[in-house]
Amino acid sequence: MNKATLSILLSIAIGLGIINLSILFYQSKQGDKTNSQSATQDNGNKSQIRGMVVFQTYCVLCHGEKGDGTGRLATGKIPPPANLTKTILNDEQLKAIIQGGGSSVGRSEFMPPWGEELTKSQIDDLVEYIHALKAK
Repeated sequence: MNKATLSILLSIAIGLGIINLSILFYQSKQGDKTNSQSATQDNGNKSQIRGMVVFQTYCVLCHGEKGDGTGRLATGKIPPPANLTKTILNDEQLKAIIQGGGSSVGRSEFMPPWGEELTKSQIDDLVEYIHALKAK
């Protein structure tokens, strides 16, 4: 394993540790929810947080921290990674690209298929996080 790969993996591991601590802090501040509307909103927030962890682990190197397609590995890619903050794709289209990769739906071959790596729940959470990126 070369030094660049090792450095990337180390950065990801440190980032995941920080994210996991953030999730624990967030959960500890939430307390008990008795209102069903609050509980539903909380589930949506948790889904976005889990999606953020998936994004930081698998997507950030190409799509960038903000999801705008300017990650470190985006340089020289034609077409460049999608700007997820401006995507007009619906949930099913996003899931198809995530599962099968870009070439499976006639898009960039640089977008790898994650269907073997990610669970259905992780993909659902990732789509929720993409919606949060669009809202920022």
